[in-house]
Order: sequence, then C-alpha cells, then structure tokens
Amino acid sequence: MRKRRGKGAGTIYRHKGSGRWCAELEVGRKPDGKPLRVRGYFPTRREAEGWLAEQAALNFKGLLADPSSITVQEWALRWLERKAREVRPNTLAAYHRELSLALPSLKNPQAHEGLSSRKLQEVKPAHIRALIDDLSKRYDLRTIRHVRQRLAHLFEEALRLE
Repeated sequence: MRKRRGKGAGTIYRHKGSGRWCAELEVGRKPDGKPLRVRGYFPTRREAEGWLAEQAALNFKGLLADPSSITVQEWALRWLERKAREVRPNTLAAYHRELSLALPSLKNPQAHEGLSSRKLQEVKPAHIRALIDDLSKRYDLRTIRHVRQRLAHLFEEALRLE
C-alpha cells in the first residue's frame, strides 16, 4: 500500500501527456473560493519531491504567493491565518472584527469594494487616509485607532516579507 501525504503537503503524480512528474501544492484560495495552486514539472520524482518540500515550507511561512498579484483581501486572510497560531481566540476575533471594518469583504466575500480588491503593491498612503476618513464618520476614535493599528500590522508584515 502506498504512503499518503499529510493534509496540505501537496501531491505528486506522473503527467500523462509528457511523462514528467508533476508536483502540485494548494497555497490558498482565490476571491471566488476556488483553490489557488502552484505546479512544477520535473524529469524525476525525487526532484519533484524536493521542490514540493521547498514550496510547502515557503507556503507555511507565508512567502509563496506572487506579491504582484495578491490582493489586500487575500493578504489579510493569510495574515489572520498566521495570527490564529500566535494569539488567543478572542484576540483573533477582535483582529477579524477590526479588519472587517476596513475590508468589508472579510465578512461578505461578495463585497469587493475599496481596499479589498486592490492589489497589495498598489495601495498608497492616500488610500489608507481616505479609508480612515470614511470610517471616522461612522465610528468612534478608539475604534478607528484599532483599525489603523491592524492595517499597520498587516502592511508592516507584507513589507518585511517582501
């Protein structure tokens, strides 16, 4: 009986057309909910296994996604996933609540407005300022401060990992 890989460890199979080995790893979800995968094709199974192990390690660290194509919403979801391993559940719920004020698509995936659908590398300070100004019309100063702190943590980590 063949050994099975663990959850999130990817898959390796022989490509029918070319006969090469294909290594495939799911690295996240697209905004529409479909899986986002990376693939590599190799002449030997051993090379495919090595590449897959590297990609899995990068994915675990959050470094795998193409920085030019990732949206703010995708990055926020990954950031929250990483924070889930570091903070308590109530803290995580507060982070999610604060970020969802700035990024409504975290609550409702169909709401792609404002910052959520913008590419992470395209966000400018003016966009953040406009968002904070808009939120200040509806929320208390303390809430705005918390939202701004969450956004700052989100973008600081993105810059650090870039």
